[in-house]
Amino acid sequence: MKNDIDILIYSYKGKYVKDTINKLKEYSFNVTLIDQHPLDRKDLFNSFIKEYRHIFWDIKDSPCEYKEDFINNSTAKYVMILSDNIFLDDNFIEKSIEYIDSNNCILSGFGKNKIEKIDLFSVKQIRKRSDEFTLTNFINRDFIIGKLEDLKKINYPSFLKYNGEEEYLSIMFFNNNINIYSVPSSMGSPGGERSIENIYTPFSLDHNYNEVIKIFTNEYCEMINGRISRDKVKDFSIFHNFDFTELKKLPYINNDVVYKQYDLNFFDVLGRKFVEKTRSIH
Repeated sequence: MKNDIDILIYSYKGKYVKDTINKLKEYSFNVTLIDQHPLDRKDLFNSFIKEYRHIFWDIKDSPCEYKEDFINNSTAKYVMILSDNIFLDDNFIEKSIEYIDSNNCILSGFGKNKIEKIDLFSVKQIRKRSDEFTLTNFINRDFIIGKLEDLKKINYPSFLKYNGEEEYLSIMFFNNNINIYSVPSSMGSPGGERSIENIYTPFSLDHNYNEVIKIFTNEYCEMINGRISRDKVKDFSIFHNFDFTELKKLPYINNDVVYKQYDLNFFDVLGRKFVEKTRSIH
């Protein structure tokens, strides 16, 4: 079973990522860590994980793009995407795979959930404790685990960076008739606040968020090259007892620039090239 799963952890200045990996214990050598951090921490992690990749803290790349790339390049039977602050039960992976095989589903999140509106533009999940696997049909980025073939049936939203990821994945799995279940609360829990949600990030968390709203309001969405049927969105809303068609677009454009810093001629690890050229101008 160990060779059948690939595990990705993306971390933005994560305080608990080492503890998150330690909780995986015997599966730590299946872990790829993408570590967006001021320090290259390769020496800290390299000896007990499969792959360590350091990303400079101020790079504007999309975390979702890293996840898409990981899924597309995996050759394992199962894939798990894990946040950097989640502590899993010792037998989490074995129990999860057994349930996935029996129910042909995706697992994501702990306990029961309820969708509530934050404001005119976005929603949040209210989680309640449960001792059972529960059909939620909603993704929670705490963890996503499923068969690689099911994860590849939808395109991971690399056009997003953070906000909208859960909503997009949820409606796309629903549209493809793939059920999402949460696991019992006893199988894991958050170990603390997620850094990416509580400190400055160099990229916009709302990047392309309005494209997700287009999916729910039946507008043409370039990112999926089409629309999802009104009936599917209606059924999705009925299931969650929440009308997703009422969500509004953000009234401002909050997208990042499209170029990549490291492709520019003046990009240099020590910044010497940039400083020299700047001084020559003055």
